[in-house]
Amino acid sequence: MTASFWDGVARKYASAKIGNPQAYESWLARVAARLSVRDEVLEVGCGTGTTALRLAANVKHMTASDYSSEMIAIAKEKLIAGGHDNVTFVRADPFDPALEQEGENGAGYDVVMGFNFLHLVDDPSAMVNRLAGLARPGGLVITKTACLKYRSLYLLPIVGLMRLLGKAPPVRSLSISEVDEMMLDAGLNILEHRTFGGVVRSRFLIARKG
Repeated sequence: MTASFWDGVARKYASAKIGNPQAYESWLARVAARLSVRDEVLEVGCGTGTTALRLAANVKHMTASDYSSEMIAIAKEKLIAGGHDNVTFVRADPFDPALEQEGENGAGYDVVMGFNFLHLVDDPSAMVNRLAGLARPGGLVITKTACLKYRSLYLLPIVGLMRLLGKAPPVRSLSISEVDEMMLDAGLNILEHRTFGGVVRSRFLIARKG
């Protein structure tokens, strides 16, 4: 994932409206239902912090990280405006050892989340394994991932053109089954799954680390 690209589009990204508010509220409610006020939570790829701040009231502490320093700067602006005292925004690569922690319930976080970013990383499988590694035994890994393989015949050429124009980042073409298999291969047990439709399908998964 290219941090410089996201730095350049951060302000525009922050001002954009959510594409499908109904779907967003639907999966956000499912996430909230799995959280506890005792939970130490990590969100990887948090962008400008909207989701982390929406979920903050449901957890003990939320650590939210992103590659992009500009995204994190905007998230911190929102944090100040919102008055939350249990959220920490950090600029960090997901593989940064600084994200690892020893929580009250043992090594790792009670919940590790990553939304709308697995299709943007160089190695999605390695990233899922990293998310699993950051969760404590018995903890949850929650993801939502765009699955472009169903629309690849016409979407990927468009994305390729946009990349040449500097308007899009590198994108991986994943299928729903591939996303599910990556979770299982990482030693996670899928507890809940949903597929959200539209032009691009998204796979929402809640899994437990054995």
